[in-house]
Amino acid sequence: MAIEERRVGAAQSRADQALSVTTDLPAGAVLPVRVTGEVDLATAPRLQAALQAAVGAATPPMEIAVDLAGVTFIDAVGIGVLIAGRNAARAAGVGFSVRSPQPLVVRMIDVLGLAGTLRVAPAPPVLQAGD
Repeated sequence: MAIEERRVGAAQSRADQALSVTTDLPAGAVLPVRVTGEVDLATAPRLQAALQAAVGAATPPMEIAVDLAGVTFIDAVGIGVLIAGRNAARAAGVGFSVRSPQPLVVRMIDVLGLAGTLRVAPAPPVLQAGD
């Protein structure tokens, strides 16, 4: 194995560890896609593939709900993947929303002016004991 092949393999292994994407079974008209970890240049292709698969599996009037509660970092490439997923869903007649993003992710989406485009739904409030 060449040195460059090992480097690519090692980089892919780190990317695999940095991001987890799980598509759950549809819950009624919602197809949940759960994302955990960091979404950046190295990991964005994995999210892109999962969103493409979700769009292919969803039928109108379903909605793809991307749960970002477990995302600790996202860069502009990751946001671009979300926009591309939203556009593909829209072209297929399927809804698309982003749910429960962490404050850092919300900030990135807000700075780019994309909260309305991505239909961001905040995380539900956490109830404390006695509430």
